[in-house]
Amino acid sequence: MLGCGSFGVVYAGVWRGLPVAVKTLVVPAAIDSGDRDGRARRRAVLEAAISLSLTHPNVVSTYTYELKPLVQQPPGPAPDWGSESTSSGNGGGGAPSCVEEADGHKLYIVQELCNGGSLRYALAAGMAGSMARGGACRHLALRLALDVALGMAHIHSCRIVHGDLKPDNVLLVSGTRHNDASHVEGAMLREPVPAAGAGLSDHMAAMAAGSGGGSGNDRGNGPSSFNTPLTLTAKVADFGLSLPLEEGATHASHHFQGTPMYSAPELVAAGHLSPKADVWAFGLMLLELFYGCTLETMCLVHGTMAVGMQPGDLVTGGVQRRQPLHEVLLAEMQGSPQCGQLFAELAAACLHQDPQLRPPFEKVAALLQPMYDDGSDRTADSPNSVRARAA
Repeated sequence: MLGCGSFGVVYAGVWRGLPVAVKTLVVPAAIDSGDRDGRARRRAVLEAAISLSLTHPNVVSTYTYELKPLVQQPPGPAPDWGSESTSSGNGGGGAPSCVEEADGHKLYIVQELCNGGSLRYALAAGMAGSMARGGACRHLALRLALDVALGMAHIHSCRIVHGDLKPDNVLLVSGTRHNDASHVEGAMLREPVPAAGAGLSDHMAAMAAGSGGGSGNDRGNGPSSFNTPLTLTAKVADFGLSLPLEEGATHASHHFQGTPMYSAPELVAAGHLSPKADVWAFGLMLLELFYGCTLETMCLVHGTMAVGMQPGDLVTGGVQRRQPLHEVLLAEMQGSPQCGQLFAELAAACLHQDPQLRPPFEKVAALLQPMYDDGSDRTADSPNSVRARAA
């Protein structure tokens, strides 16, 4: 077992010669019901469908899925497996049913095995690099930030909002080993159901018909191996809270979801879920990659400061409140000699209170790429350069 959560368990396995992670979820039968179980099953089915519709080097690959009905043994004496026949002898040649369908299904999602664990684990262990430390650590932090930005740019280009972007949902791969392109291509050629990269509607239709074709991601808590820090590749994972946006829609309303520490202000206050909410979460991850540790650790260092608290909440009813943690960290980062001007501006732009002024991920990736390639982000741009480029 690699890990477990509130909605399932993840196991290591092998699928057609590929090392894989198999995510298993038990979901209720009534997908269209409005109760909690019905919503849980819809989330599980949607996660598999979304995962299969995405193909990108910085998104965890999904190979296949299977949705099986749960069955249970009816009460009564166990059958005599030693006899020649278990039929009732009433004619017709049919044996009596020994199982009955339960009210639920089990979803198996088969995904690539990410052997480096999660970004959160790497941050907590001091193995995710750090802009502040400079050198190779700085280079690694930029590499991981760029990987996430590229993966998210692809996800948003498919009109999908991740909805729960955080270091826990970014997995790391050290080297290629068995998951290289030739191995994956050979395995997928034998797949009879919708293959990875097909349209989201294709996979939703296939799942409704009960066929396979889905996903399963590695929720491992720790790295199995780190060859060298600079060989790590980051991949966005876990689409359980993701949302496909309708054509022409800029956001979805009444979606109070996600991890509070990484939730954008408009999501917390009004339930507005949009691609710009993912950008906010990424801005917080830029802070983590700059300092080389988790937000939880920084909260402990700075006391009980709230992440994402509105500036107007600093003084409410005459009571002085603590400054939001991200504002404190941004100020410290901007004053650090290890932080280039453009990186600081980018983090600040991603954490802008107005979601419309946050840059899209394609712009974020375009700004991070030269920082990673050149090893420098000290530019003569104006303080508003990142925001201007995002327009």
